[in-house]
Amino acid sequence: MKHQEITSLELDKFERGKLHKVWFNLITNPLGEPISLPLLIGRGSKPGPVLGLTAAVHGNELNGIPVIQRLFKEIADEKVSGTIIGIPVVNVPSFLRKQRRFVD
Repeated sequence: MKHQEITSLELDKFERGKLHKVWFNLITNPLGEPISLPLLIGRGSKPGPVLGLTAAVHGNELNGIPVIQRLFKEIADEKVSGTIIGIPVVNVPSFLRKQRRFVD
C-alpha cells in the first residue's frame, strides 16, 4: 500500500479518530530526488493539544523508532483528545547510510 505524500502539514485535512501514515516531502537532494519523512498522525476523536514525537535525529540512534511504532499500535483513537504526530526517522539520509551525521 502506497502512503499519501504531502508537502505541507495541514492537520485539519486528516480525519479525526483515525491513524494516518503519510510521507512528508521535505526537501530534495542534490540530484533533485525528494527526501521524505515518514509521519504517523493520530487524530483523536476530540479536539485538544498537539504532541510531536521524534526519533533517529542521528542516523544511528535507533532506539526511539520502535517506541513510536509501538505507541501508535497501542493508542485507542476514541480515547485520545488532540493529535499525536510521530516522526520515527527524522534524519532519513543518515539512517539509510547507517551513519550518525547528515550528509552535507
